[in-house]
Amino acid sequence: MRIPAEGVAAIGSLGYTPEEARFLYTVATFSGYFVPRQFIAFTSSKWGSRSTNFTRKLESRGHASWREYPHLDGVYHLWSKLLYRLIDKENLHNSRRHSPDFIRTRLLTLDFVIANQHCDYLETEADKVRYFREQLGLADGVLPAKEFGSRWRPGPVVRYFVDHFPVYFDSLKGSSRSLVTFTYVDPGQASVAGFRHYLELYKQLFSSLPAFALAYLSNSSAHFTRVQECFSSFVECAFQNETVSALLRYFTLRAKWDAKRFAELSGDELESLELLSRRFQGSDVERVFSSWCAGQSFSEELRSFLGNTYRPRDVHFECRLVSRGMAQVTDASEVGRCGDLYQENQSGRKQMALVKKPPETIERGIRLEEPVCRLLDDYCKFVDCTADYVANFALKRIFAHDAEFKKWKAAQAAAPTTGETAVSSDGRRTA
Repeated sequence: MRIPAEGVAAIGSLGYTPEEARFLYTVATFSGYFVPRQFIAFTSSKWGSRSTNFTRKLESRGHASWREYPHLDGVYHLWSKLLYRLIDKENLHNSRRHSPDFIRTRLLTLDFVIANQHCDYLETEADKVRYFREQLGLADGVLPAKEFGSRWRPGPVVRYFVDHFPVYFDSLKGSSRSLVTFTYVDPGQASVAGFRHYLELYKQLFSSLPAFALAYLSNSSAHFTRVQECFSSFVECAFQNETVSALLRYFTLRAKWDAKRFAELSGDELESLELLSRRFQGSDVERVFSSWCAGQSFSEELRSFLGNTYRPRDVHFECRLVSRGMAQVTDASEVGRCGDLYQENQSGRKQMALVKKPPETIERGIRLEEPVCRLLDDYCKFVDCTADYVANFALKRIFAHDAEFKKWKAAQAAAPTTGETAVSSDGRRTA
């Protein structure tokens, strides 16, 4: 991660040490929110006066404040507009207040960035657009975009990469600036519907790249198998369909150009023709184009062309488990294979885990009332996940919010452990 010296100096002018300034720059860029353990992980320090003094300094100078949200532990919100302005990032909107789901996503993103400081990140929307537009020569139309209304200018404002998920180059894996890694951050969603939407939003960009990697980041491995299947299906179908559509568009525009019907080509079509002509080159393209112009059947040639030439040559997908407590990341699964579209890591070996495994599951048979069973099935269909996941999620919510149960559990923990254990009439165990 390249933190500019001028950014560190600008934050340092507010009274922070260089290491504190580096952390605040990282928080401002990728999250806007943090918890003390993340400061400790970033600085490789221990719990104590250092982290306490840092947070007190932030609050006393009016640069951050402690906020508590429903169903979310308290967090520090770095909201000072002055600080964002000093590092030229006041357009990130991280100084605004956000929903708990948004904050969970940003905290998980910050955990990932802290654990992967060796990566070279495209930090802002402008950095990402500049890379794909200027270095790769892609048109703005293939970038993931969303329109917003504006009070200050007429018409909609188009923004790109509005999810703010990290996009980076991994130097440890020998990744050059030509192999870009995208991420999808899942802070604990009930289904994979959000991931499917993400793939649709990025489909045109992914289809325009000869090589890329995608990392699914989550603090739970519950959806890892499902998202791998989802991405496999996406690669098999979406890429090939997009290639056919782009190829036929190229043939149509090229036929007009070859016939010197220039008046029928708009400025946008001329730009598309130039881009597509760079994408589709070689004898295979010319053979399919000749059959297309002659009105002959070219299904076999097209099938051979798609199968051997224009599938992405180097597409990587991995699920990565992000540990909240340790702010470390591990490859939770080997890179899967979908035909010849995936490639294993260079060593060909499965990487060893850096964090402990998630809790083991234990089979336990329970009886459900018939109406509850039907509702459970319906809810599983509604959120597109398994009954095991719903049951675990619901029980954890109950245990976390039952005040009487917490008191009883605390009393049990404080009670002497000697003597026999009996079960009272209300089902509770007593010493």
